[in-house]
Amino acid sequence: MAKFLKTKEKEIESVKNIFETIALFIAAVWAILTFYIKDAPELKGTASTNSEMTIEAVDAKKVHINYFVTIKNKGKSEFEVDGPTMVRLWLIPIDSVIHEKHIEWEKYLKMPSIDTISSQALTSTYDPDGEINEGFDFFTNDDPNVAVLAAIDVNFKQKSHWYQFWKWFGKEESRPDYSFSTKMRCIPDKKDQK
Repeated sequence: MAKFLKTKEKEIESVKNIFETIALFIAAVWAILTFYIKDAPELKGTASTNSEMTIEAVDAKKVHINYFVTIKNKGKSEFEVDGPTMVRLWLIPIDSVIHEKHIEWEKYLKMPSIDTISSQALTSTYDPDGEINEGFDFFTNDDPNVAVLAAIDVNFKQKSHWYQFWKWFGKEESRPDYSFSTKMRCIPDKKDQK
């Protein structure tokens, strides 16, 4: 009988160990889901891409277009800009945009640009509150009656611990984003001013 009770005690101890292991595993999953997913901000809400543009005459025939870009991390987890960023430039005849009631710049973004710069300058890991500013310079013939459109294409990749966990299982994803700025250059003819 004592042998039977010892055998049952060992079986009960084994079952207890199995249940404790399962409970620890469930607790670990709960902790990951509660803290890493619930508290980790979405990538879409953390990355901020802003841009602005200036145009200055170099001489009577050339203009300098400076396209200034800022990428800032406004979240609590780091992310990285994946691969080179593409900065593109369009010069759109002013007559094609001033007759529209609403200018849809996105339709011009789908057209071929007149110039493109591929740059690694913004490719980096961005810590919370981190930012990088970079200017891109274009020189073009002066056309006083154009709309200038410049855009940057960026791919963001999340770098949180949870994201790295999914990366091991082939779930690596990057999120494309873009920002653009426009300026109109419209100089009336002297004959129109009379």
